[in-house]
Amino acid sequence: MTGEGLFLRYAFPCAEGRVIRGKLDEAHFEVLKKLVLGGDEPRQELLKYRRPHVFRHLLRYCFPHAFRRLREFAESSDRERWALGTVTEFWRSHHEHRGECRVRRGVIVAASDKFPRVLLGEEAVRTINLYGLPLRNGEEVCVHLSVVVEKTEI
Repeated sequence: MTGEGLFLRYAFPCAEGRVIRGKLDEAHFEVLKKLVLGGDEPRQELLKYRRPHVFRHLLRYCFPHAFRRLREFAESSDRERWALGTVTEFWRSHHEHRGECRVRRGVIVAASDKFPRVLLGEEAVRTINLYGLPLRNGEEVCVHLSVVVEKTEI
């Protein structure tokens, strides 16, 4: 997994909401969906630029706030922005969202191919295994907007 791939996995659950709010058009959503669900690793060039009408600018256009906050986080901690460790730390600890948008850590209590239950705090919550991760009971995971994004150590 690259930093860019992990960034897209965490950001993608926000894409549909951005379409509904008119912040992202359907064509861009479909490209993102193909990238994230098709297993292709997005190239770093896709994340660098600003113009939304050029494919390589897609992710910055689609997720401008997360993109900017990642840049600020990397600069403030003197880290390379797209290093996997930087992206991991940003999403897990410094994403700054509250409520349903925050990234939460939990434990799989009922493994399932599609809808595992994850203990998040005191509550076991039905989540979505959108990326088809091989999950087992007792494994620690990070969840963003009800999507299991990655397995982790808490």
